[in-house]
Amino acid sequence: MAIPAFSGCGNNLRTQRAVDQFGVQRRVLEDQIYDLQYEYNKLADKVAELETQNTDLRTKVNSTDASDVGPPLIDLNPADNSSAQIHPTSRSNLQPTVRSASHRVESADNIEAIDLEINRLRTVGRNLDGIRGDDTLLVHLQLRSRKDELVTPRGSVVVAAYETASAGSQLLGRWDITAEQLAEIIRSRPSPRTIPLKLDFPAGSPAVEFIEIKVQFKPANPATSNDLFAAYTLKIIPRSKLAPAWSPNR
Repeated sequence: MAIPAFSGCGNNLRTQRAVDQFGVQRRVLEDQIYDLQYEYNKLADKVAELETQNTDLRTKVNSTDASDVGPPLIDLNPADNSSAQIHPTSRSNLQPTVRSASHRVESADNIEAIDLEINRLRTVGRNLDGIRGDDTLLVHLQLRSRKDELVTPRGSVVVAAYETASAGSQLLGRWDITAEQLAEIIRSRPSPRTIPLKLDFPAGSPAVEFIEIKVQFKPANPATSNDLFAAYTLKIIPRSKLAPAWSPNR
């Protein structure tokens, strides 16, 4: 009777390990979906902006020039006995070159970053101590080059969280991540698309529902990049304002 019981226990352990592995894979896939959704939203906004600009330009062109081809240009050096003329290319034959944004990740001291973003789909509050209210911030950053590539230049980061202006703008926490710490975070991160920062509130869960996150990136090599800044207002779960009823320890 002991052998079947032992085998059943082993099967339960293997089943639990398999469930845990599936859970890890599911979380990785969720992170990838959020990353792709964030990039899709950015590109969709860019497409809408370009469509508006295109419509405005078409309206201006049609109002000033109804013809599809401009007036012929006279060749200033025609061949002998030739009346050849040079015509401009028809607008309908001009095809724009579309280049999708690259997301190749690089890491070097001489890489220039011109834009700092807070990934709004991945940046959330988390309750890790079991008491009501978010006591931890998960802030995901992205640095981009002039070519819209995701880059990871060497540098340090300062993150500060405040109450919103309507609540008094009180400082809730400040975290200084050194260049060495940031390099280790980048090296061990599960996804190459963001720089994840796990930040615990010094005084536990804030009592406010909205907080303002301000981030400053300081490049290790000022010759390649200037200090970059980003801000985002995040909704979190505040701690309960009602104090628990007192009861004697027994």
